[in-house]
Amino acid sequence: MSWEFYDQYGSLKSTDPTGKGVIYSDTAPLRKDVIWVDTGTSGLIPVVTSLPGNPYDGQTVVYRPVADVAWTFMYNGAGGTYKWEFIGGGTVRAGTATGVSQGNSGGVMVAPSTQLSIAIPFAGVYEVEIGSGMAYCSVVGVGGAIGFSGPGFATGFNSENVARADGNTAQGVSTTVTVTATASGNLVSLTGTGGATTLTLPYGYHMTMKPIRVG
Repeated sequence: MSWEFYDQYGSLKSTDPTGKGVIYSDTAPLRKDVIWVDTGTSGLIPVVTSLPGNPYDGQTVVYRPVADVAWTFMYNGAGGTYKWEFIGGGTVRAGTATGVSQGNSGGVMVAPSTQLSIAIPFAGVYEVEIGSGMAYCSVVGVGGAIGFSGPGFATGFNSENVARADGNTAQGVSTTVTVTATASGNLVSLTGTGGATTLTLPYGYHMTMKPIRVG
């Protein structure tokens, strides 16, 4: 944003390229009221393709991670490592209705036959959910899992980043966790089993992501 400084008669007095508009009253005898007027976006929150390089406290922007989702961020200079706080917007989702089967992976999480991916645009803290409406294993007592990984965080078979199916009774599974991405990159799905069993997701699965703080 840029601002211009006018008196009550419409005369331009000054400009404010920093974008920090203020209200001000002259102390001259005529008491001409003066005000900062936004000459850039007419008060609308700007849509950006990257976070501003020289932000100020309270600055607000809209970023679109995908075409049909908008995230609104507000800058908090006292906010720690990631100073752009998420204050509203939608969730990015990836999913497949294609059935997925994962054979014995020996307790290691691996890329499934149909792998989901969501772009992580900024380093920061995100809330991620992964789940399936139906999951089961071929052997009782030997579990399977769906999970995810991304830049700066990994998923082990026994970590909190997985949704577990621990029997041959069909069940819905899901987990929602908070993760910290140390850089931009991709959130990708993983599957695995704890031993000699086959994990089956007959109707596919999904993964969602939204930010908490970025920067």
